[in-house]
Amino acid sequence: SIVFTISQTSKDDIIKTYRVSDEKVIVTYPGIKNESRIMSEESGKEMIGKKYGVKGQYILFVGTLQPRKNIARLIEAFSKLETKRLRYKDIKLIVVGKKGWLYEEILEAPKKFNIEDRVKFLDFVPDEDLPSFYKNALGFVLPSLYEGFGLPVLEAMKYGCPVITSNISSLPEAGGEAALYVDPLNVEDIKNNLQLIINP
Repeated sequence: SIVFTISQTSKDDIIKTYRVSDEKVIVTYPGIKNESRIMSEESGKEMIGKKYGVKGQYILFVGTLQPRKNIARLIEAFSKLETKRLRYKDIKLIVVGKKGWLYEEILEAPKKFNIEDRVKFLDFVPDEDLPSFYKNALGFVLPSLYEGFGLPVLEAMKYGCPVITSNISSLPEAGGEAALYVDPLNVEDIKNNLQLIINP
């Protein structure tokens, strides 16, 4: 009788694909969980250093390793950062997420762009540890080519982490006026916004 979906973008896709009338599709935006116990920034930094080997300054990505997440372009953009002009010289890109499908190109990208020592893949990280990653990151990047909503954008904002995300699909709905937006197909645009977050 009624279809509930998580964004206006998803609603438009449902109407177009299934020829459902506009009145029958209702957008209900998702929320994020309240954490009962959150580590202090210092304790969190210590935990991710000991448990995951993440030390120093970093840019964060959280999501499944698959083509629509656009991680290979993010890695290429990261490789183009003008390190001499950066506030911090030894910045890493931390990629948190399980392998999805067609992930080989993503895993090979650091070698392809000669930054193997600056990109760290962490695979799965439990929910209770993620807040510490967000709180201690210089910024969070989600340059997806398509998202039904983009919950990690809200998670990052909840912990005061600056957000760069795509200017397409549902992501502007998730980020509102509080994110930096990039053309996800434009490596130079992603790079320039990374530099903005690192050198505010």
